[in-house]
Amino acid sequence: MNKLRRPGTHFELGALDDIGGCRVIVDSPSQVDQVVLVLKSNLDFKGRNPEKDYIREPQKSGYRSHHLFAVVEDEGARYRVEIQVRTRLEHYWATAVEAMSEIYGHDYKSPPLPKEEESMDAERREFLKAVSALFALREGTSPVPGSEGLVANDVIRRLKSLSCLDQLMIDLRASADSVFQPDAIDDGSGGLFLLEFSRENQNLDVERFAVSELRDALRRYDSLERDIEGFTREKRNCIDGGGAYDNVVLSYAQNPEQLSVAYPNCSANVNLFTDMLKQYGI
Repeated sequence: MNKLRRPGTHFELGALDDIGGCRVIVDSPSQVDQVVLVLKSNLDFKGRNPEKDYIREPQKSGYRSHHLFAVVEDEGARYRVEIQVRTRLEHYWATAVEAMSEIYGHDYKSPPLPKEEESMDAERREFLKAVSALFALREGTSPVPGSEGLVANDVIRRLKSLSCLDQLMIDLRASADSVFQPDAIDDGSGGLFLLEFSRENQNLDVERFAVSELRDALRRYDSLERDIEGFTREKRNCIDGGGAYDNVVLSYAQNPEQLSVAYPNCSANVNLFTDMLKQYGI
């Protein structure tokens, strides 16, 4: 909805590149390139601008990932699907953006509003840019705009000069209180996992489907998404009668432990992000 309403754009719903989306997380930039080549040889893509490489050309915000825009046909309809291919470090950074957006009530994925330029939010955005610059240096990829020619120590000094740093790290670590316990999921085998999360009471409910039950999983996912959007609000309570679910994700994983990486709001990713920063003395 925000994209459709964005000033200066003329999007139509069917023209959005990410009306559908999925993500591949790998260990290194070279593996990103390998996955991209495989996908390009096996899928159909939109005619103009079929990809955006935000690893070789990072965004000003610090966002880094390689996007491909596939075209998928199903039952006579054509859909655009955005495929994000990124490294674990890039994913940890994106997870921190999600966490900060929830903590402070601002959408740090979107460009700042004019009133934010002189607020604490400007410093938080600078924090994200600087950390992304550190990660880019670590991976040996293109510098984030504004960090050209800098070495790690330069970026670390920039980070430590931010007045918001100490409180921000405290808030991130507090947000990582674990709500995710993969050991509680049956026998530890893989499949499709439907994760339903309530921010209000920090409940996470998990349903597992076999890969052969993909359509059932998608129907259940669609039903929960509709509930969240308010179609049947009275039905979307947690099992114990607590707060309503406000986030749902359908993920494939070879085992429950992988969900701690696949699920973007899971505390494990924020912990990994803050642990990585400890290595730089932050």
